[in-house]
Amino acid sequence: AMPNKAAGTWSRLEGETFEEDPDVRVTTVLNKPAKLHVKSPNGQQRCAGEYVLVAGTTANGQPLWRQMGGKYWLYSGTNGMWIFGSSGAKEKNFDCSRGVIYSNTPHGGIMPDKLKSLWLRLDGEAFHEDAAIVVNSDHTGSRKRTAAAAGLGEKPDVVA
Repeated sequence: AMPNKAAGTWSRLEGETFEEDPDVRVTTVLNKPAKLHVKSPNGQQRCAGEYVLVAGTTANGQPLWRQMGGKYWLYSGTNGMWIFGSSGAKEKNFDCSRGVIYSNTPHGGIMPDKLKSLWLRLDGEAFHEDAAIVVNSDHTGSRKRTAAAAGLGEKPDVVA
C-alpha cells in the first residue's frame, strides 16, 4: 500500500526506540496558495493583479485561480503548463491550452509561485520569454517581509 493508504498508527523514533504517534499523518494534499500576486510590467498587463483559489474546483487535476476584478484565470492546461487564460478557456471548462501567458516548461505539480522557469508572454503573434513576469504567494519570500516588518536589518537608533 502507498504511505497515504497505510492503516494503523505511525511511529516515530524517540531516542533509541520507536513510539506510536497518532498525530503523524501522510497525505497527498498539495499546499495550494489561497492567493497569488501577479506582475507583468512589459505586456499583457491586464493579467496582473491578485488571483484567488477557486475552492473545490480543479482544471485538469490541478488547482484553479480566478483574477479578482478581472476576467483572467490561472489554470493548468492540457499541455501540463500553467496558463493565464480568459473567458475562452473557461467556456471550454479549461479542457484546452489557451492563454496569453504560460510557463515555458510543464509544471509537474509544482505550484505557480514555486516555479523556477520563466514565463512566456504573447506579444503580437508570437510568445516570448519575459523574466519580468512574477507570480508570488503570501508565502513566497515571506521571510524577507517578516524581517523587514520586524525592523531587522535596520540600524538601531543610538541613544546617548
